[in-house]
Amino acid sequence: MYLTLALIPISAGIICYLIKSKYKNIPVYISFIYNFFVIMSSKPGNFTPGNYDFIRGIEFVFNAEIRILLLSVLLFFILIFFRVKDIYKKEFNLFFLVLYGSINSFFMSRDFFNIYVHIELISIIIFLLIAMDRNTKRIWASMKYMFMSTIALQFYLIGVGIIYMKSGTLNLPYNLEKGIDTIPYILITFSLLIKSGGILLSGWLPDAHSEAIKGISPLLSGLIVKIGLYTIYLISPSIDTKINNIIIYYSLITATISSIFTLFEDDIKKMLAFSTMTNMSYGLLIILINKDLFIYFIIYHMFSKGILFFIFEDIYEKEKTKSLTKLNGSFISIDIYILMIILFMSLSGVYPSMFYFIKKSLPNFLFLNINVLISGMYMIKVLKKFKIKKDINFKYIINYIVMFFLTYIYSNKIFEYKSIEISPYIYFFVGTILYIILEKICNKKIISFEKKFRNIKFFTLENSLLYQLIFLVIIMSLKYI
Repeated sequence: MYLTLALIPISAGIICYLIKSKYKNIPVYISFIYNFFVIMSSKPGNFTPGNYDFIRGIEFVFNAEIRILLLSVLLFFILIFFRVKDIYKKEFNLFFLVLYGSINSFFMSRDFFNIYVHIELISIIIFLLIAMDRNTKRIWASMKYMFMSTIALQFYLIGVGIIYMKSGTLNLPYNLEKGIDTIPYILITFSLLIKSGGILLSGWLPDAHSEAIKGISPLLSGLIVKIGLYTIYLISPSIDTKINNIIIYYSLITATISSIFTLFEDDIKKMLAFSTMTNMSYGLLIILINKDLFIYFIIYHMFSKGILFFIFEDIYEKEKTKSLTKLNGSFISIDIYILMIILFMSLSGVYPSMFYFIKKSLPNFLFLNINVLISGMYMIKVLKKFKIKKDINFKYIINYIVMFFLTYIYSNKIFEYKSIEISPYIYFFVGTILYIILEKICNKKIISFEKKFRNIKFFTLENSLLYQLIFLVIIMSLKYI
């Protein structure tokens, strides 16, 4: 029964491709409805197809954690599909449903090689979807993504090969129980950091997020980058203390660096891409320090960043530009303006967002407030470009409901704190005021500096490969110090 959560969407995708175009959405609806009832009615358990034991077979897991995760993924895919269902041809439905089924199966898999197969399949589908309209810039962005994915997964396979050589099985829980050696752990984690949007390591991310066709940018930022982090989450019990500390420092440093890139960016979608890099550093910190909160992080970030991408995609579609400079004076309805403020503040981690409770549980809470200040700066940078229309656009009403549930009901039910920390609000509003003051005093200098900064080719393919090599050499060397 559990496997049908992958098989039914994949089969429905194939049917979409074979039937007439006017019926192409019907199999999608059927697969969504079917998966909802299976997720809700299935009992928790472990299973291995083919009646093999878990040592020789491929183990899958379905528990309460997976249930809430798959329900959230289902809702996210539904929100995206209803945004794009009338835009693309039936080939899109094929790839979209195969991707959905593969992600379901990935989250349930507990076999190292089967995880690799799913990550590879997801990568290929994303490669095809990014540039589905065959736009030149998008083709290059998708090629860059696929090239770096291929390199990353080679390191993953080397690490898995070492594990199999020592234990004789690819079963993940069994190997965790016996303990994973440091070298294969480093290789696997390094490859997954490339897949997960680590700053400098993931040179593919800014272009892929900003250039992808409508509907795919929210998927990339909201879900796909977390595929790698989720695998790190699964293997984290075997992490060496020294390596753990190195990656914690890496996460803290890269969270701030990527926030700075966000602040200096002019492309609204690329701005969100750099913001995603910051959030992935937070996700890595959560895994290493308080991993019990990671599933909540996945869910909250998936919707909050995904919905923000929805808004920016619609702005781009209407105004035909992603440049903040060119968007200056554009009109947006008041409800969208308010929703943008809520999402920016939620992603920065102020009360009562789930990020607030998650970051408050981390020992580096005060340090992370530096990023809250920067978040306030780039939020006001965006909002100042738009003028408010008094009319209300009800197309985002479902997104309001989702964010209200996650913020005011779901997060407050899970995290029970009697005291409220006001410092994030102070840092956030200091950031907004600081940006306004700096803009008034030296606006021309700021614009000139931002242009020079963006002209530096930080994320070229060759530079990204160099950063990856340096990072791998450093982390391998530190193991022996």
